[in-house]
Amino acid sequence: MVKTVKELLAALPREAAAFDGSDYPLPLCQAVLGEVPSVGEVRERLESTDPGDAAHLGLHVAMAAECCEAGQPDAQELFVSDAELRGLVFSGAKWRAGWAFLLGDALEGLKPKLEAREFIVFSSGRRATHPVYWLQMMVRYAMTWGQVPPGEDHEMGHFLEDDLPGVLIVRGATCEVESLLALAMMKLGCPAVVPEDFPFEEGRQARVNGDEEILDAIATLPNLRVREVEGERIALPTYCDPAYAKEPFEAARTIGGDRRSFFVLRPADVEDGVEMVGTPGASLGVLIEVAEEGLDPVVCEYLERTAMELPGYLPAVRVLSSDPFTLGVRAGGELDPAQLAGVLRAGLKWHFPGLAGIHVKVIFDADALDALAADVAACRSARSLEMEGQTEHTVSDFVACIECQSFSHSHVCTVTPDRPPMCGREPGQVKAAALFGATWHPYRRRGLKPRELREVVPKGRCLDPERGEYEGINEAARRLTDGVIQRVFLHSLNDFPHSSCGCFHYLAFRMGGRGIGVMHRGFEGQAPNGETWDSLANRAGGKQADGITGLSAGYLRSAEFLKGDGGLVAVVWAPEKAVGEFQDLLPEGKLPATEHDARTLPELDQFLSSHP
Repeated sequence: MVKTVKELLAALPREAAAFDGSDYPLPLCQAVLGEVPSVGEVRERLESTDPGDAAHLGLHVAMAAECCEAGQPDAQELFVSDAELRGLVFSGAKWRAGWAFLLGDALEGLKPKLEAREFIVFSSGRRATHPVYWLQMMVRYAMTWGQVPPGEDHEMGHFLEDDLPGVLIVRGATCEVESLLALAMMKLGCPAVVPEDFPFEEGRQARVNGDEEILDAIATLPNLRVREVEGERIALPTYCDPAYAKEPFEAARTIGGDRRSFFVLRPADVEDGVEMVGTPGASLGVLIEVAEEGLDPVVCEYLERTAMELPGYLPAVRVLSSDPFTLGVRAGGELDPAQLAGVLRAGLKWHFPGLAGIHVKVIFDADALDALAADVAACRSARSLEMEGQTEHTVSDFVACIECQSFSHSHVCTVTPDRPPMCGREPGQVKAAALFGATWHPYRRRGLKPRELREVVPKGRCLDPERGEYEGINEAARRLTDGVIQRVFLHSLNDFPHSSCGCFHYLAFRMGGRGIGVMHRGFEGQAPNGETWDSLANRAGGKQADGITGLSAGYLRSAEFLKGDGGLVAVVWAPEKAVGEFQDLLPEGKLPATEHDARTLPELDQFLSSHP
């Protein structure tokens, strides 16, 4: 081990290079020491470490390895940028089982088994110091999503042991540098599965040798996310398949499309079942009635659009028009009315497992269609009026979604008629999932059931109509974040803004006393105050952060958009692409500055003074 340390000391550069693409030029060193150290300081720490103090030796070897790697010609190729890391956190903690870091020379058969269990697998690379890139990922996860300050490595270790969506797996032989880097990972909180003869005891580890034993050990780790489907998903009838909807299609003839034809879904007190009236002819009406409480106009409209896609699950049928409702039938195919009714009823339950009473009536008879015409028209008109009139002030409840708490532990997305979710989903989709379950099943922390990821919550008393503070939302945020978030301003960046996840499409941020800045995901430039997408996203990700919030394009166009801070007219800077999302809503002469107008704060001040 002394020889290994000497070799690493000899490899240290005179000056530390920096990794590009991150707010942290040397993430590991900064996480441990609180600042970017000189190479001399790293050298001194390594030289002075007692070889018998294996845990600290591993940590100091890791910092030295980071300095060595930063100077390698392929450093940027191997380095995981902040933007890449955010993607790996989002996918690895929400849509995959987690990260598996593989170290050793006996892993060939294990990697495909881990991938089959939906892990993102990382293998060691060209040099013994390669695992330091995994350490960098770990500590940035803690600093961004765990809000652990740089330099608090003890606090970081506790957070990562409980929350890191990853596991270190050592199998087979490793060199001394690799073993010490593995030890550093365990010292900083990474749970590990190691061989029975692994030389170091540290942190949470299981000691097993075989592949199946390793997989069994991983399944017991409390930090990894789990995915369970609530109950059994209803089976679609054998005569239909969602894959049919993706096949090329050419209609040889049409059914419906005239003044009598319609497709509508509405709430009603009905028994579950299907009904056919008449035989296929020129006209076609579909009436879907759902016996469910909470079926407000927004949910009805979303369920109706979902149902509209279901005839395409039949092999010979496609929807050509929604209004008037028109089906196309392939050459040589036939429309079976019972199959059409069956796929509509079963398909809705397949998409939303909690739906109970669904009655589908497929109508071809002209007299029956005429008798329903006025009723259907009145239903559509009433729903449109209700939807147009829905605002935060007219409804009694909102939806709270914690799907992203698989990685954003201190985040609750509050979905309202005026604040669509920042991930881009529709409010009706999220509310339908809260009421009736969903067919998308993200991974989540242990202890939560699928239906607990979203819930309808009473908005409660309005405490501040300008900034959008509601008593019921504050209570829900406290409960769903274990008290981390106490208050929420839905429409202000100041003090208690809406928390952010990591899948936001836009970020709004305070620009000193100048107003609001808006930036879209992936913008490669800088705001006039020096902010980049990386710096903003790191500051916002997974938490409530004063002065910044994630948002969707839908919220950018909302009448309530950051009303407490002045609304759209208070946006003083945004990239040209982002401005295109809302410029039609701005008064004449109120366009914000873009990346082409101002690059520094003095230039922005000059721009603003000339555009009062």
